[in-house]
Amino acid sequence: MLCPNCNSEYIVGQKFCADCGAATSASRVTPISYDKEQLRQNVEDVVKEKLKDQHFVEMEVAENIAKRLGDWAKLFGMFVALPLGLLAIVLATLGITTYQEFLKEVHGARDSVTASLTTSKEDAQKVSEEIKRLKQRTADLNSQANEIDSLNKRMAHIVSSVNDISLRETPSTDVSKLIGEQKRPLGVAISHHNQNVDMAKLQQNGISFVFMKATQGLMNVDPAFDQYWKASKAMGLVRGAYHIGTSGDGTAQAKTFLSTVHPEPSDMLALDFEANPTGPSMSLAEAKTFVLEIFRQTKRYPIFYSGHDIKAELGQGEDKILASCPFWLAQYGPTPVVPPNWRRWTFWQYTDGALGPEPRGVPGVGLFYMNIFNGTVDELRSFAMTPRLPP
Repeated sequence: MLCPNCNSEYIVGQKFCADCGAATSASRVTPISYDKEQLRQNVEDVVKEKLKDQHFVEMEVAENIAKRLGDWAKLFGMFVALPLGLLAIVLATLGITTYQEFLKEVHGARDSVTASLTTSKEDAQKVSEEIKRLKQRTADLNSQANEIDSLNKRMAHIVSSVNDISLRETPSTDVSKLIGEQKRPLGVAISHHNQNVDMAKLQQNGISFVFMKATQGLMNVDPAFDQYWKASKAMGLVRGAYHIGTSGDGTAQAKTFLSTVHPEPSDMLALDFEANPTGPSMSLAEAKTFVLEIFRQTKRYPIFYSGHDIKAELGQGEDKILASCPFWLAQYGPTPVVPPNWRRWTFWQYTDGALGPEPRGVPGVGLFYMNIFNGTVDELRSFAMTPRLPP
């Protein structure tokens, strides 16, 4: 072997070189072996320490798993096993020992509920049909009540007319004398119920004016109005249009009336205030709003037509708005009796063609609602231009 220091040969196993005294490779065997042994021992110690820590970790994990399993077992017992146990007790109490029996009981309960619901629907349908029947019956009774009310008002109107016969003012108000001696102009009131009215024959028989029905309520327009309206003007008759008031907005009714008539300055306008035989009647408040709307648009108060109805409404009282309207009295008797709200009558309808004094119609034309104007023919034409109470 060669010395690592001086390259001299030395005997194997010799620890120091004989020439230079340097340590040979044999002298290093022991430290190197010692270092390896020590390193191995250190590694083993570290591994043992790590394994010890891992053991502790594994033990801790195992304890946690065991604890969680215990918690889960408690929850299972509380939320699964306990309800199942209670269900088993309930089923046993009800005498149900198998799942099939349980399902059978459930299906039976379902069928029972379905049958009950079906019965309830049938009962509800029967109740609904009964309600409809009662509503229809109520509507029929209301309609009959309205008809009875209309008949009562008509009867009261007739009774009032009959009673007024004994209330003569003066002989000068007798119809025959008004027409014969005082030359009061005669006129008729017509509607589509008076068919094929010949305006030329009316004029030839001394008729000076014609009132024609234009509208009724909010929407109803008389189908014969346009024809008669044009024909009366063509014959030079003093013409007037009237509106039959019904329950509803008085202003709206007035607008419908004016939009239908399109009155000229020489045309007379009138409101027919009486019981409505086919439904609710116009109230006094609605009549006044009608009058005010006519005045607002034309600057003239309309003629107010009524008889027993306005007497029943006002009694001995007065109304300034209605008092501004010329009064057209409906009273089928020989003598007119004017309500206290007006000083005198402007027009008097003394017959409906059946009740009241003669003449009740126009020869060769037919029976009419006959009317007298309280003035001369010239005063009538002047009045038509600017409706007002005669002086």
